[in-house]
Amino acid sequence: NFTAGRVMTEYLIQLGHRRIGALGGPDKYSSLRDRMRGYHIAMLENCLPIDPSLQPSPVSGNPRKGYVQMQKLIALPEPPTAVFAVSDRAAFGAMEAVKDAGLVCPDDISVVGIDDVRDSAYSTPPLTTFSVPKYDLGKTAVLILHNMPLDKGIPPAKIVLLGNILVRQSAAPPREKPLQGKLKSFASTIPVDPGHE
Repeated sequence: NFTAGRVMTEYLIQLGHRRIGALGGPDKYSSLRDRMRGYHIAMLENCLPIDPSLQPSPVSGNPRKGYVQMQKLIALPEPPTAVFAVSDRAAFGAMEAVKDAGLVCPDDISVVGIDDVRDSAYSTPPLTTFSVPKYDLGKTAVLILHNMPLDKGIPPAKIVLLGNILVRQSAAPPREKPLQGKLKSFASTIPVDPGHE
């Protein structure tokens, strides 16, 4: 999870982005915290500032993960040119908010996620994401559990399974002109969910 967050953030940096937002998830999930840690480390290693305004808090109870967070980023005086989402579901919400604001992903704002859920290849645009080796994770967990009752004495160890980035069409180099001018005409079109603000 840490590696996934780091790799996806570094990918955006390699495309030329410097103002990169991050859509985190609830703190109760260690996997999502690790992904955000990867984002932070990638930013620091590339001498980029970690701006708290570019990391809006998750909104609990909202079924449209990432949507309200992305609205907050779009409403900033200087919105990010790219956004890293800790999950594909949050990335889908972010892309929907970009579209509802009259903007285009990735022309105006690039969005990337993590998980490679089935819908990620069929979203509009197809989502650039990090493929988590779910099958290998499950297989390893079953193997460990299977050996426990047999008293084979597995020593404590940290097992690292590597995934890979799937480059699709939701991320591109940053636009040449700042986004602020384009946003002014769309600022009033950004819907706000009054029940969650």
